[in-house]
Amino acid sequence: MCSEASPRLRPHVARLTGGRQPRSMTQHAEIAALNLLPEGISLRQLRHMTLVVIRPKYSQKLRRTRMLCAQPCRECAGIIHQLGIKLVVFSSEDVLHRRTPEELLTASVPSSGTEWLIRS
Repeated sequence: MCSEASPRLRPHVARLTGGRQPRSMTQHAEIAALNLLPEGISLRQLRHMTLVVIRPKYSQKLRRTRMLCAQPCRECAGIIHQLGIKLVVFSSEDVLHRRTPEELLTASVPSSGTEWLIRS
C-alpha cells in the first residue's frame, strides 16, 4: 500500500483514540492500514487484531524481493498501543518481527518527519 495520502486518521478511527492524530507530515503504512478498518470496528475487536506491516522492494542486483525496515515509529506505536491492538508484525532486513504494542513503544524512535516538525 502506498502511503502518499493524508497523515490523519479517519474520523471513525480517531474516535477510538479519543481524537488523537499522528503528528507526521506523511501517512505511514500503519495509519493507512488503520484507515481501512470498517466504520463499525470496536476497541474490543482491535484487542484481537494483528497488524502486519512489510516494506517489500525488488532488488535487480539480487534478482529477488527484499523486505526492508518497516518498524513502526514512536508516533504510530503510540496510536497502536492506544487502540489496544494485540500484536504487530513488521519487516526488517528480510526478517519478520513480532512485537506487542508495549514492546514497540520501548524500542521505537520518532520518524524523520516528526523529528523535523519538532526542530521547526
